[in-house]
Amino acid sequence: MEHKKKRAVNAQEPPATVPALAAHLEIFAKAVAEGASHIKAAATCGRRPGSASFLYAQPGVKERIAELQTIARNATEKAMAENAIKLRGAVDIDRNEIINILSEIARDTQQPGRVRVHAANVLSKIFMLQPKNLKELKSFYGWTSDELEEYGETGEVPVRRRYGSAESVRREEGWPSRMSGIKRSSSRPCATLIPG
Repeated sequence: MEHKKKRAVNAQEPPATVPALAAHLEIFAKAVAEGASHIKAAATCGRRPGSASFLYAQPGVKERIAELQTIARNATEKAMAENAIKLRGAVDIDRNEIINILSEIARDTQQPGRVRVHAANVLSKIFMLQPKNLKELKSFYGWTSDELEEYGETGEVPVRRRYGSAESVRREEGWPSRMSGIKRSSSRPCATLIPG
């Protein structure tokens, strides 16, 4: 006989199925799982608020609340993961929008001066208005249409484009002879050039 008992203990029994809750207990469990207080949940399922602790103590209610909370938590985690993937997806801003935003900032008189100057500086980089060396300057890199027209008419480099020392500008080949009329300002140690 003992042998049969041991077999029965070792044998796996199918998991016990949880019976479905009564309709009012299911409504109570859903309300509590969604964050309602026990008293509000009791009123939601059509019972008196004073019966909240009785409803909570009914068999299967606590387990159902835990199950519903787990389902909600898993759904929330899944939705958050899907949203994160969507957010990392396509970039929805293009070059024109960046330029428009920066130009609005640069023109907005309500913005602090440093913010406006920074926006204008970034715009000048986008439009390649800042040559990095004299070779780029001579290649008309970043010149505005007005500067090109002025250079075409007068043969002189526009004042905004004159940087570095006058000697280094004169040494470069290809600049008109009128450049020799430009001299260095003696009052400043920097390379500010003024027409002479």
